[in-house]
Amino acid sequence: MASPPLPSPTTAQWLLGDEAATVLADIADATLSPAAIEKLRKQLGGPDAAPRAAAAFELAELRHRATNKFTRAAEMFFTRKALEQSTDEWIARYKAQRLSAHQTLVDACCGLGGDLVGNLTGRPKGVDSDPLLAAYAGRNAEVYGVEATISTTTLAADNLPECDAWHADPDRRVGGRRSSQPDLHEPTLATLAAWRRRTPAAAIKLAPAAQLPDDWQAECELEWISRAGECRQLVAWAGPLAHDPGQRRATKVHSDGTAATFLGDSNAACGLAGQLGAYIHDFDPAILAAGLDSALAARHALSRCATRVAYFTSDTAVDDPLVASFRVVEVAPLSRKRLANWIREHNVGTLEIKCRGVDVRPEALRRELKPQGDASATLLIFPDHRGKPIVVIAERPL
Repeated sequence: MASPPLPSPTTAQWLLGDEAATVLADIADATLSPAAIEKLRKQLGGPDAAPRAAAAFELAELRHRATNKFTRAAEMFFTRKALEQSTDEWIARYKAQRLSAHQTLVDACCGLGGDLVGNLTGRPKGVDSDPLLAAYAGRNAEVYGVEATISTTTLAADNLPECDAWHADPDRRVGGRRSSQPDLHEPTLATLAAWRRRTPAAAIKLAPAAQLPDDWQAECELEWISRAGECRQLVAWAGPLAHDPGQRRATKVHSDGTAATFLGDSNAACGLAGQLGAYIHDFDPAILAAGLDSALAARHALSRCATRVAYFTSDTAVDDPLVASFRVVEVAPLSRKRLANWIREHNVGTLEIKCRGVDVRPEALRRELKPQGDASATLLIFPDHRGKPIVVIAERPL
C-alpha cells in the first residue's frame, strides 16, 4: 500500500503550531478511520481542513509507531520514510560518545534528527536538503533539549560545512526503491569520499548488508550495531574516529544505555562439531551481520553445529551478552507430528522457534503445533551435516 502523501509546506507549518498541538493531544489515542478523519475535518473547518485532518492522524499514527525508537515520540514529528530510516535514541547516544571528542559536528542528511538527539552535551549542526525534514529535525532536537542548528542545503562534494567531524546518513531509497548498495545512495560514495578528504573524521551510517569497496574497508573501522534483537545499522568510522582501522566490530546496545562490543577477525575459523554438546549457542545479530561468528566462537572454544550454519555448541553455557545459550533437552529429525506430541505431553504453552538454513516458517509451524500449557521451550531447527533438518528441543538457562 502506498504511503500517504507528505504534508504541503502550509500543512506542515500548521502541524508545528499550537492549534495542531491541541488537536494531536486530543487524537493521540483515537482509532484511525475514515470516519474519525471526517469528524476532525468538520471540527477544523475551512478550505485546509481536509489535508490538516489527514496529516494530523498520520502523525499521530507515526508517533505510536516511533515509541520503540524514541522515549519522547509523543512530542516528535515524523514522516513515514524518515522514521523507518532514523537512528533510535539509544544507538544515537552510543555513537555520540565517540563523536563527542570533536567540538564542531555536522550531521549531513540529518533527516528528522534521530542522530542529533543523541548529542546531549554538544551543539551539532544538522543539514538536510528537504525543508520539511529540516523543520522536523529542529523541533525534535528541541524535544530532547539538544541545542542544534539546522539548515536546508543540498550538499555536494564541495560544500560540506566547516567542521571538526561529520556524520552522514545517506538516503537508501533514491527513486523510491530501497538499496543496500552504497553507490546507489545519495550522497554517493564519491561525494562521501570527497568529504573525507576535506574533513577526515567521519561516521557514515549504512544498511547492515552494505558492501563497501576494499579501500574503505582497509581505511575505516566497520561497526555493526544491534538493539532489541535486530542489527540496525553499519557505521563506517573514518579518520581519527576509526579507533581500529581495517577491523570489524559488533556492538549490542542495551536499553539502559550500556553496550557490549566485540572486535574480531572476519577471516577467523572455528572447528566443526562431531556431535552436539549439552548447549547450543546463538549469537547476537550484530555478530552475524559483521561476519564475526567464527571469531566469537573461537574466543569461547565453541564448535559449529553444522557447515554454513551459525549455531554453535559446547558442554557449558557461555556468559557473554552477545551469546544466547540453550540447554539441550532432546535432538531428533524434524517431524511435526512428533513435535506436536512432545509439546502436548510436556504442557508447553510458551514456544520460541528459531530456524536457520531450513525452509521452515516459525509462525506457520507454531500454528501447526498448537502449544498450550504453562511450560516453555525453545526449538532450534537447522540442517545437520548431511543437510537433513533436525530439531533441538532446548531451554534457556535461568
